[in-house]
Amino acid sequence: RTARSNVPSQARPQPQRQPQRQPATRPGSGQAERSRGSRLPSAGSFGDDAGTSREQGAVVTAQVRASLDQAILRALQPCQRQNLPASEARAIRVRVAVTLNADGSLASARVAGVNDYDDSLSRYEQRMREIALSVVRECTPIRGLPAEYYSVARGWRQFNYTFPRA
Repeated sequence: RTARSNVPSQARPQPQRQPQRQPATRPGSGQAERSRGSRLPSAGSFGDDAGTSREQGAVVTAQVRASLDQAILRALQPCQRQNLPASEARAIRVRVAVTLNADGSLASARVAGVNDYDDSLSRYEQRMREIALSVVRECTPIRGLPAEYYSVARGWRQFNYTFPRA
């Protein structure tokens, strides 16, 4: 057996408790703000099941993806008005793989594919490839895309763009 101290418990020094601090709000901690001019909702706007903070990873729902696609197409639309080499060249659809930087500027753009078309149009393919790439180059940076959807799965960092639009 160990001997107990006869000193009353109130006489023993008690450790001081530190006051609890409120966590500091820092960028990217779930306090995501919408960019000015953006028509897209922030990550948490669709309810608990649709969006979370960046630390947990914002979820890109079908509704958010559709909104992102619309915003990207609106941004590229002014540059889509290109003179085609011939009216029948419109049958050639060029898919461009686009990667943007976090500020909306162009990181890379490359032709990812061309649809099947009539062999008689093959003389227009190279020009259609050039035009498709120029649309993306001329209309970037794309502003107003919400930062919380940049580097998440199905976010706006990478997307495909098809020229000409149907």
